[in-house]
Amino acid sequence: MDSKIAQAIQTLITGTEQRKLNWEKAEERKAEFRLKLQHGWVTVGKWRWTDPSEGAEGTSADITFTNPEGIPIDSHTFNTQDSREEFYQLERLHEAARRNALRVDESLSGILGEIESRIRGH
Repeated sequence: MDSKIAQAIQTLITGTEQRKLNWEKAEERKAEFRLKLQHGWVTVGKWRWTDPSEGAEGTSADITFTNPEGIPIDSHTFNTQDSREEFYQLERLHEAARRNALRVDESLSGILGEIESRIRGH
C-alpha cells in the first residue's frame, strides 16, 4: 500500500475513533459509508464474495477518494486473500465509520437506559 494511503487510513481511523469525524451512510451500496469534507469526500465499503469456479471466498474492502465535483480521484481495494494487512486496516476504518454513521454507541446506551428504566418500573 502506498505510504500516503496508509497514512490517510490511519488518520481517518484515529479521527473517527476520537469522534472528530462524522460519517454518514452512503446510498450506493449496503455496507458503504461516506465522510464529506470541504475538498471532496472519502467512501469506505466492505462486502463478501465467492468465486465458484475456483471454490474461493473472502471479504473485500475499498476506499475511494472523490473530489468536490464527485469524480473519484483515487481508489484502493484490499481483500482477505491477497492483502491481509491492508485489508484489516481498512476493515478497522470501515467498522469505525459504520459505528459512527449509525450512532451505534449512542443507540445502545439509549436502549440499555430504557431497559434499565423499565426494569426499575419508571
